[in-house]
Amino acid sequence: VVTTSGGGPNNATMVYMLNTYNSAFQNYRFGYAAALAWVLFFVILMFTVLQLRLSKWVYYESEGR
Repeated sequence: VVTTSGGGPNNATMVYMLNTYNSAFQNYRFGYAAALAWVLFFVILMFTVLQLRLSKWVYYESEGR
C-alpha cells in the first residue's frame, strides 16, 4: 500500500505533478489540469531542445564510407 502525504503539512510537499493530479481527479478541474500538463510539456521540450543544441555530436570517420 502506497501512502502519500497529499501535499504534507501546509502543502510543503505539493509538487507540480501532484498538483496537476489533484486538480484533475480530486477537484474535477480537468481543463486546468490539462493546461498544467501542456505547460510542463513545453518546459520539457525547451530543455530537450537546449540539450540537443549544446551537445556535441560524435562523428566517426569510418561511418562516412
